[in-house]
Amino acid sequence: MGGVPDDLKARGCALALSPDDAVLAAATVDGRLGVFDADPAAAAASAPPALRLAADANCGRIMEMWFQAERSIVLNTPEHEAVIFDIREDGLAARQRFVIDSPRAHLACTSALHGFGSGLGERRLLYFGSTRGKIYAFERGGPGGGPGGGGGEGDATTDDEPTRELASVLAHPGGAVTSLTLLPSGRVVSLGHDGCLREFFLRRSGGGGFVKTLTYSFLGCSVPSFLAFRASEVPRGIARCQAGAAFVGGFQGDRFTVWDVAGARQVASFPAGGARRAHSCAFEPEGRLAFACAAPKALSPQHVALLSHARGYEEGGGLGLDPSRSFGVGFHGRVVPTVASSLLPDGRLLVMTGSEDHNVKLFELAGARTERPGCLPCLGDRKTSSSFAAVATLQPHVAAVRASQLVQSPGADYVLCATAGGKLAATLSAWFPALPAQQGLDTFKLREDVAQDHRAISLDMAAAGRTNPNPKDGAPVDSYFMVAGDSEGYLAAQALTVCCEPRGEGLDPFVELQRRSGGTLNAERSPVLCLKIVTVPGGLLVFAGNTKGNVNVFGVDGAVGELQHLPSLTTQAHDMGVNALDAAPAGPGAVVVVTGGDDQGVSVMRVAFEGAAPSSFEFAVATARFSGRSSSALKGVSVFAASASQFTVFSAGYDQRLSVWDLDLSAEAEPGAGLKAPPPEAGPGLACNLAWKAGRFLDVADVSSMSVARRGEAPGTRDTSAFVVAVAGVGLQLFEVST
Repeated sequence: MGGVPDDLKARGCALALSPDDAVLAAATVDGRLGVFDADPAAAAASAPPALRLAADANCGRIMEMWFQAERSIVLNTPEHEAVIFDIREDGLAARQRFVIDSPRAHLACTSALHGFGSGLGERRLLYFGSTRGKIYAFERGGPGGGPGGGGGEGDATTDDEPTRELASVLAHPGGAVTSLTLLPSGRVVSLGHDGCLREFFLRRSGGGGFVKTLTYSFLGCSVPSFLAFRASEVPRGIARCQAGAAFVGGFQGDRFTVWDVAGARQVASFPAGGARRAHSCAFEPEGRLAFACAAPKALSPQHVALLSHARGYEEGGGLGLDPSRSFGVGFHGRVVPTVASSLLPDGRLLVMTGSEDHNVKLFELAGARTERPGCLPCLGDRKTSSSFAAVATLQPHVAAVRASQLVQSPGADYVLCATAGGKLAATLSAWFPALPAQQGLDTFKLREDVAQDHRAISLDMAAAGRTNPNPKDGAPVDSYFMVAGDSEGYLAAQALTVCCEPRGEGLDPFVELQRRSGGTLNAERSPVLCLKIVTVPGGLLVFAGNTKGNVNVFGVDGAVGELQHLPSLTTQAHDMGVNALDAAPAGPGAVVVVTGGDDQGVSVMRVAFEGAAPSSFEFAVATARFSGRSSSALKGVSVFAASASQFTVFSAGYDQRLSVWDLDLSAEAEPGAGLKAPPPEAGPGLACNLAWKAGRFLDVADVSSMSVARRGEAPGTRDTSAFVVAVAGVGLQLFEVST
């Protein structure tokens, strides 16, 4: 079948194909439905399906949808409702709305809608899972063997009868139902936050009623929960292989075990490199079984395990696994609010994480390569293997770590590590990859005489260059400029100089740090959520996003001058807070700034400048705002330039989705791309197009930070289309992306 039109694909949140493969339905994040004719002839010609109709479902945001019959579709909404539509020639006809969970339970909402099938005879059943751990079975009438598709006398229902609840069961007392799937036998398999996998079926009782019956349960509570990808798509649910079997894998003790759910048997087990508990697993297409697992913060010990295994599946056979590439590392015991990464000259990736448990850890990823396109896990293809290891634990903070940054020295002989967080505390350290060794340099307070309840929540740092060797001892002197934003709206700048003197083989270098204040400013007295420093001719530009949805621009004349506010460059980028911000050069005298916000949108600013230094620059700013780029708040964005008008954009949101976008400044936005006119005070609109390219569901819950490194930025490398993405939250997940 041909591709889905880009306007729906870029803004869409759900797709469904009718049982007869003739009708394709697409839902957008603002509750609109598009219905297409899935013409086999058009598919053979690689043409997109023809649009039959488009309509507003009038049900708010659509979470998931599924065809219940050839021309009947069910929508699952966050308002405790399911809505059934009939697709007619003249449009959509809403047949029924019914409550799935009690509307008085404000914390409850539907979280899965994957199971549909006959269940009992020819009855059509709908299964829903709720955040309170209950599974609901509903039945509705429709065409079938009889007037209502019933299996016998007294069982028939009609289209005029309301959808009715047949049964419900508290499947997971310990938490929400995270996923559902319907096996070919008609049995329902559920996964829950209580760490259990359970299987249910419905059976008749006297008088045509129904009784729920729990048949068996396995995968004990030592396994927190599982999420898996189907081979053909990426929903939450259990991976179903080509022969109809469902496989689930998880850690027990220090081994990883895989079960055949349909046959209720274990098919493989192997050592898992010390990782003791699984948070998630994924079955991938193209003959690979890949895992990225992290235990929730309530369990101890904490581990991250990154595994990759070749898979061979044959009809009637088992699952073949090669455990030679498994490894695990110790990890944080709490949520990880911040992650930073830097590519070393030899191609290794250095990853730094800061946690709510006050700890800062360094990891190294080596040998990761992939030649497959799209957004894929970075963990070992068939030709090479990866190693991911903890290399250091830096000096603990006095409070939770909220922001971090890694910057390589101008001579590439060390990496300067900066972290900041609670009580406005900041810490500087140096990491020497060649030794390897680390040295703590300084711990200080960003602003003195401030209430203890304020905290730093954003940080960026830039290298300003290496000066001539110090005449006293011959050691080079490196300059840096660091800016941190806090919860009171202040930006505190620090001008840093680092003198690093080698002391012979086997000895740690002598490192001396000097710092002075680079100025303290407050533009709008609104918490500064994100920062980006950009080097420009004559100095630096500092872009800061705050909770009002504005981006403020500050300037620094010279490499390590004083921070100055440029009030004419305050731009409203979002209707709500700006959570993430990044910038890339857009040719001489211009930069492109990309932001992600609480309003689920992405904004693009092109800032052109001319002059000798930032304080005297003449600026021209154009803005484009794209709505509906996520189904929840965006928590991380990164942008990389391919040319002056072509860019690759990464975004990660609280909905646990990693997306890759193509940004084209030389093209107009496509129809339906969600382009919003900027407010009058934001300046002229920017002509550009932001097109979805690839995406992946994340296993990291409570996504809080993202860091992306381009492999081609390491000295001696040529591949500018390969990236490594690190996403942090409850756990850490790494991806390698080839564009």
